[in-house]
Amino acid sequence: RRRYGPELPNHLHELADFGILTRDEVKKLAAYNNNLSESVWTWVAHIVSSLRKTGDIQDTMMLTYLMEKVNLGRSGAALIGAQMGTPIPVPYVHLLGFLVKV
Repeated sequence: RRRYGPELPNHLHELADFGILTRDEVKKLAAYNNNLSESVWTWVAHIVSSLRKTGDIQDTMMLTYLMEKVNLGRSGAALIGAQMGTPIPVPYVHLLGFLVKV
C-alpha cells in the first residue's frame, strides 16, 4: 500500500525540505502527477545524456552501461506501478482461500 496514496502531491515539498530535490523540481513533479517514479528516472537519463554531450562521459561503453542501469531502474518503477494498479481477480482470491483451508 502506498504511503500517501492520493495525498502524495501534498507531501512532495518534503523532498525539497530534505534536500533531495529543488523547489523547482518539486513544482514540476506536482504539476505532472502521473507516474512520478518513472519521471525521476527520465530525469536521470537526461542527466546522463547531458554529461555525454558536455564530454564528462567520453567512453561509449560507460554511456551504454549507465543507460542500461537507468533503463533497468525505470522498468522496475514501471513494473511496481503496474502491479500496484492491477487488482487481483476475485476467482484467484477464492482459489487461494480454498487452498489454504485444504
